[in-house]
Amino acid sequence: MWLKSEPGSGTTFYFKIPYVKAEPNRLPADTVIDLDDEKYSALKNKNILIVDDNATVLKLLTAILCKSGLKCIEATSGKMALEIIKNNQKIDLILMDIQMPDMDGITAMNLIREIHPSIKIIAQTANAFEEDKNKYIHIGFNGYISKPFKRNEIIKTVTSII
Repeated sequence: MWLKSEPGSGTTFYFKIPYVKAEPNRLPADTVIDLDDEKYSALKNKNILIVDDNATVLKLLTAILCKSGLKCIEATSGKMALEIIKNNQKIDLILMDIQMPDMDGITAMNLIREIHPSIKIIAQTANAFEEDKNKYIHIGFNGYISKPFKRNEIIKTVTSII
């Protein structure tokens, strides 16, 4: 950190922050789960539909859940998720964003339940209060994950639901 100052003109402050460029598509070791580990064996060969209109969130969830061998399908809207379910009955679990522009997650969940009543659906939302969690479980979601995500919470929730 340093500065340059001129009387009557002002002061300019400078600083440097170390920057280490990450390798693309490389995840930290603790981000990848081992499906041979007994506590994760229920996830092996499961099909997971991840629904979120935010590309960054979609990429994060895909990285956490799918880089380890889970079979992931991505949807960027509630309408797209509904079409995928209509055409693919082999989905074991859905991670459903609640707030999306074309069709909210609650509406999508209700329509999906008409087609596939027993499918497991986890709400994912920025609504992080305990009453929000209770509301989503009460209206029919099987689980709840709040944003921002914590890797271990995602894995724990998915493992407990599937």
